[in-house]
Amino acid sequence: MNTCKNCTFIIKSNSSSLQCDASRGFIHSTCAGISENYAMITRAKARCIEVVCNNCNSNMAQFGVFKTLIASLKTDFASALEALKNESPKVDCIMEEIIDEMNERQIRKKKIILFGVLEQSDDLDDAAQQANWKIFRLRKQLSAQVRPRPIKAIMDNEEISYAAIRKAKTLKNISKYKNAFISSDKTPMQIRLYNDAKAEVRTRVANGEKNLKIKKKVHTCCLRNHLVKLKEPKCSPEITCYYQKVRGLNT
Repeated sequence: MNTCKNCTFIIKSNSSSLQCDASRGFIHSTCAGISENYAMITRAKARCIEVVCNNCNSNMAQFGVFKTLIASLKTDFASALEALKNESPKVDCIMEEIIDEMNERQIRKKKIILFGVLEQSDDLDDAAQQANWKIFRLRKQLSAQVRPRPIKAIMDNEEISYAAIRKAKTLKNISKYKNAFISSDKTPMQIRLYNDAKAEVRTRVANGEKNLKIKKKVHTCCLRNHLVKLKEPKCSPEITCYYQKVRGLNT
């Protein structure tokens, strides 16, 4: 026996009812508020009238909304997939640049740059020859040049270059090298990032911040954290600006 979807009572054989074409459930004619004659029409085999109860009608309306939402999501997904395909070559290019930068930094670990060394420095040439170092001046010499050209020195290994940078202050004890200083051989990216760090510090100082400085690290070769990082130490109001591989540059 069938049960009315509205009142949940059993539909007796002598009771007038109609059937929902969507859920195939039954409902009393009186519960639907229609006459017996109309109920008979809905039960006819050759009818062109569709009977849908309120619950099914509401569900069908919501289903239409879901279909529209799914179509919209499908369009968004296709657009995102196309954008991802376009970004893939850019990602490959960025990864290649990162690998090239890491390789370049690894190569430059054995090299140092000497600034402020006079053009005629025979003792430096002799020392480099004895240690089997390769040294040469950067840039062409100009007749009216005031400052001496920087010297690039290629050591046997990176430990020697680090030791030379750590002991750079001892050059100040020699009169002819009192204006000289040593820097690690930095890539164009490192120089650009360090200049950005100095510009950031200058801007923040101009805005009223105090006690800013750039902390130098010579052994760091990681490509992360290129941007300026400012943090406040626990025991001091001083703010420290951290940057990678900048030993030897004037700050």
